[in-house]
Amino acid sequence: MAVDETDVIQSNRVQSQFYSPDDQVLLQSMLTTLADLDFAYEQERERVSSSTNDASLRARMLQKLRDQHRERRDPYIRHLTVLQERIMPQVTAPVSVAHWER
Repeated sequence: MAVDETDVIQSNRVQSQFYSPDDQVLLQSMLTTLADLDFAYEQERERVSSSTNDASLRARMLQKLRDQHRERRDPYIRHLTVLQERIMPQVTAPVSVAHWER
């Protein structure tokens, strides 16, 4: 499905009405960081999953990896929540950042 240029322009106008330029930069930076963390986690998870035949060891390693991933993500999720609370009073239908939590 092709993206209509008009839709992109209108979406950018709507966003600029709700977010200050500083908030936009901060939001984009945090979302990029979360995406980078998720990508690195997925790569490491795949590596660990194929690294050993010992199911018990693999399960422990994957659990440790999940815990580390959550610890790295948590500060960004908390910051996104604060940012959302600051900018969302201006929006009638708030969007939750809960889908970013894993």
